Amino acid sequence: MDLADPIQPEHILKGHSGPLTSITINPFRRNVMISGSADQNVHVWDINALSLVDQIAIGQGEIQNLKWSPTEESHFLSHSGSNVLQLYDLKASSKAVSNLNFNKAPIDSIEFNSKNPQQFFVGSEDGRISLMDIRMISNKPLFSIQAHG
Repeated sequence: MDLADPIQPEHILKGHSGPLTSITINPFRRNVMISGSADQNVHVWDINALSLVDQIAIGQGEIQNLKWSPTEESHFLSHSGSNVLQLYDLKASSKAVSNLNFNKAPIDSIEFNSKNPQQFFVGSEDGRISLMDIRMISNKPLFSIQAHG
C-alpha cells in the first residue's frame, strides 16, 4: 500500500448519521444495496444512479446485520441491538411484515439456510444456534442447539 498516494473513493454515498454496521447487495437486482447503521435506519440505494431510494426507520436499536432473502427479491431480514429480528418486504411498505423478539441472549448473526431458503439460522451470544422458518415467524424456533458453552 502506497501511503504517500492513498486510494481515493470515486463516489461517496451520503445518508446515514451514524457508523455503518451492515451492507449487502440484492442477489436479484445487483444495482440495489441496503445499508444499516447505528442511527437505527436502513437505507435502500440504487448503485447505478448513486442515489438513496428509500429510508426505513427501524427504531429498535442500532442495526447489527442485514440479509437479503435468497428467494424473494424484495425481502430482507434485519436484527438490531434490541434483540429484535424483523422481516421486511420492500414491495409492501417500509414497515416490518414480521417481528420476532428472540431469546434473552443478544443475537450475533443471521444466515439463510442454503438447503431451504424459507428458513434461517440465528446465532446468539449464549452459544445457541436456532433454526427459524420465515413462513411461521414466531418466538419459537424449529429447533435450537447449544453449540458453544
